Amino acid sequence: MVLEDFDMEEYILPDLELSYLPTELINTSTCPPEIIANDRQLQNFAGFVQKCVFTRLCVTSKAKFENLNEPDFDLNKSPADSSTAQEEGNSVDRGNEPAPVFVER
Repeated sequence: MVLEDFDMEEYILPDLELSYLPTELINTSTCPPEIIANDRQLQNFAGFVQKCVFTRLCVTSKAKFENLNEPDFDLNKSPADSSTAQEEGNSVDRGNEPAPVFVER
């Protein structure tokens, strides 16, 4: 159910953590941790959450996803820097002058 709601793949299951509060608040003296280890516990917990308006499910995943907002190139690398031999023949030496970097967003 969580995989479908958050559009996640099954390989992420070992790194998926479900709780009713963010990690920072789980181990406080007023709120004990809630560990969900199987389908029955998840079903019971979902029933509990539906009865309590103030309780929210917190889904935490340790898997790393690609950030689509970050450019797929290094802004610190000048266009004259090359990574292949073919590019080296086409590079322009600007000496100490910084090379312009153009980014469209």
